[in-house]
Amino acid sequence: MTVVDTQIHFREGARSVRPVDPNMHTGLGDEPFGPERFLPMMDAAGVDRAVIVPPGFLRSNNDYALECVAAHPGRFGVMGLMDPTAPEAPGLVAGWREQPGMLGLRGSVTELGRARWASEEAIERFWAACAEHRLPITVMAAGTLDFVEALATRHPTLELSIDHLGLPRIEAPWDDAWYAQIESLARHPQLVLRLSTLPGRSTEAFPFADTHRLARHAYDTFGPERLLWGTDHTQTLGRERATYDEEVRLVREGLDFLSDAERDAILGGNALRSLRWPD
Repeated sequence: MTVVDTQIHFREGARSVRPVDPNMHTGLGDEPFGPERFLPMMDAAGVDRAVIVPPGFLRSNNDYALECVAAHPGRFGVMGLMDPTAPEAPGLVAGWREQPGMLGLRGSVTELGRARWASEEAIERFWAACAEHRLPITVMAAGTLDFVEALATRHPTLELSIDHLGLPRIEAPWDDAWYAQIESLARHPQLVLRLSTLPGRSTEAFPFADTHRLARHAYDTFGPERLLWGTDHTQTLGRERATYDEEVRLVREGLDFLSDAERDAILGGNALRSLRWPD
């Protein structure tokens, strides 16, 4: 089987000359984190591939992520950044995956993310283009699952992956509303959930048992074939609640309701299929 971490964040650190948005959180500050540090962690944990999501403070610059793909063939892919309401955005969608290593797009539909959009008309042209060309998109939707529901209803061929099970931001507690929203979203067959950040939300040591009911609800509603595993590294570095190996072991060993075949699918098979990433 191929194990795929579907969400990691790399940054070059202080040596970078690429422009950044000074108003956005930069996670590790000036500390670099790239393949040199991450590949040994992947190898030690038995992870074969990882999907680089360039941090939002890079705006629409995917150069470093694509350079990492080129330098380490077969190990990385990219869910890139784009200004979705830029005039040229709908035209870029059709050829987006022609960039070597580019698998799709990552965006935010949170209130803060939507505040950056130029207009509703522009974003609808973007969603329509993505739906037409079946471009995979992963979205941060903390607190805005109702928006995702409406979006999936308007564009039933839009291939959306919802980050972090659609849970509230990691500092906020989850409540019963999330359970009902996930049940409702599961009616849209084109949606998949990213099983990520649970160790960072736990107040317990491995196997983070206090979060298993969240994973079980996602499993019961979406089914194991619509769950993708990911870690959200390097964001998890600052939380210091789990090692990278423990993040993998949560699915490999910790969720006792999964069969061996379901573990293999969630840890990699579903990602390869959903992202159309040849094994």
